[in-house]
Amino acid sequence: MAFCDSWFFRPSRDVYDDPANYGLCYRDLDIPVEPGVRLHGWLLEAQGPARALVVHCHGNAGNVTGHFPFVAWMPAVGLDVLCFDYRGYGRSSGAPSREGIVRDGLAATDLALNLAGERDIPVILFGQSLGGVVAVSVGARRERVAAVVLDSAFSSWRREAGWAAGQSWLMYVLWKVAGGALVSGGGDAVDEIARIAPRPVLLMHGKQDHIVDWHQAVDLYRAAGSPKDLWLLDDTGHCGMWDQHPSEARRRFLSVIDLL
Repeated sequence: MAFCDSWFFRPSRDVYDDPANYGLCYRDLDIPVEPGVRLHGWLLEAQGPARALVVHCHGNAGNVTGHFPFVAWMPAVGLDVLCFDYRGYGRSSGAPSREGIVRDGLAATDLALNLAGERDIPVILFGQSLGGVVAVSVGARRERVAAVVLDSAFSSWRREAGWAAGQSWLMYVLWKVAGGALVSGGGDAVDEIARIAPRPVLLMHGKQDHIVDWHQAVDLYRAAGSPKDLWLLDDTGHCGMWDQHPSEARRRFLSVIDLL
């Protein structure tokens, strides 16, 4: 099972981009988690007084240097952003695991809460794809987190594995034969998301997503407590709203902060 669980992780040490290319002011962060594991991160600094601090839990493949463009717009509207790599990604040490990336998210969020507490601003978790599982788990465990935003997140590890297997006939046959025995159970976002209430949750998902079935967003929405909102888009794929509908995506994200 541990080997099959590793299919969820596609880390890279390559450098894809740099915040300086976007005119962003940022500083490197070193985040200790546990003996032998230290995370690399960036704090993208707001232009002017910050109104909130966003912790960005990125998706599966690559590392923070390829994922930060999703949040590069935030400093211009008064948001600090803490971007970090899970263990084994980018410049972070260690090797990724399902339990490990949640501990990484907790460590990054604890740092964010300390930084935000110095200025009395709220902390928002923003999880994309795989990062949605991290954001839900952390939000359920850290009551001081003010809100959670999920983009293209999956509700269950086994359900996501089954969906991904269905995209390939060979994997589909393997999944039909072995089924859930290939992926360990537990730690599912759908079982934890209710614990975030009464803090707001926003879910967004494109119906053309071939990586994560959009019906999983519906399951998460149904399991979540209030207040909550679900934005489904007929014409976008995985995390595609930021390219195809950037103004509306940003408006909806900022509307969560307006509730606080």
